[in-house]
Amino acid sequence: MYNKKSKISNVVWQDDDKTLMKIFFEGSSNAVLESINSISWLAKKAKKQFSVEDIDKSSEEYYKKVGEGTAHLKMFVENYREFMEWKEEKQNSTKRSSITDILNYILSISHNKDDFFKLKLQIFELDEIKESTDREWKAKLRKAQSSLELLALVYQELPDLGNEPT
Repeated sequence: MYNKKSKISNVVWQDDDKTLMKIFFEGSSNAVLESINSISWLAKKAKKQFSVEDIDKSSEEYYKKVGEGTAHLKMFVENYREFMEWKEEKQNSTKRSSITDILNYILSISHNKDDFFKLKLQIFELDEIKESTDREWKAKLRKAQSSLELLALVYQELPDLGNEPT
């Protein structure tokens, strides 16, 4: 919205005949069209603030930017499907990468004795394992040499561990 106190930020020609001005205001993305021959306060204010040469120069710069933006939009539209395929592939590779990172972490736990011991302690703190009376199985858990062996032994006796409905 504009009024007489609104500051004009730019004026460009809307037509090739230079009879229609497109008037922009500071702090607003909206523009107003006015005839160059109009006797309205807005047309008078625009013509007073901007000469025909100023409007010519502003129009050239404005439509150059509009043209560049249109070219970029056209290029984007033409390449949209390719872009979406690229984006999906990137997201999928990120997911694969994070899954690989997690798997590598699980596999590497047994290489660090302290971390592997902590993992065993956490497993023995699980209620299902604390409450188990199978001493042979618990002994196998204690003797496990790798994180995969340890997790396989847990899964062997508790295949639904962590899959309970919440």
